[in-house]
Amino acid sequence: MAAGVVGCRAADPRRVRTLAAMSESSSAAARLELVTIPDCRLCDRAREALTRLAEQRGQVWAERDLTELGAPDPMWWEQVPLVLVPTSYPQLSFAEVAALDKVGLVICGNHAIRAAVAAMRDTFARILAEGGIAGVEGRIASVQAVFALQGDDRMREIEQRFLR
Repeated sequence: MAAGVVGCRAADPRRVRTLAAMSESSSAAARLELVTIPDCRLCDRAREALTRLAEQRGQVWAERDLTELGAPDPMWWEQVPLVLVPTSYPQLSFAEVAALDKVGLVICGNHAIRAAVAAMRDTFARILAEGGIAGVEGRIASVQAVFALQGDDRMREIEQRFLR
């Protein structure tokens, strides 16, 4: 089965598992699978976006049509909310998304890492410009905060229990 199943119209968790199970016959090499319905403008746009992304990254993806997967009644298709990845539409607010009353999940998947990259660039530029780290210490996370994020306290508890 593909590592990820993305539906233009995502289902509730039981239906997503069903779609994932039905799609096991897809290309074993595919890391991402687009599940589509006939005559769907959003599916067409998702297909175009995945094609561009796959070409840029040298990745393989697969497409499956719900009608080929033995999907439930077509009436069900219109009742399922959309999954939205708004990276290409930064001007779209969550209020506007909510007003559509069709979006069930918004994925802001790469914004935190993009913010981290920008912050790292700014930090290193300042270190180089000032010739040291003193000017950035008050603006960055403490070493303890990094360790906490990594679960250091829990690891120390485990070490105490097992490394006697």
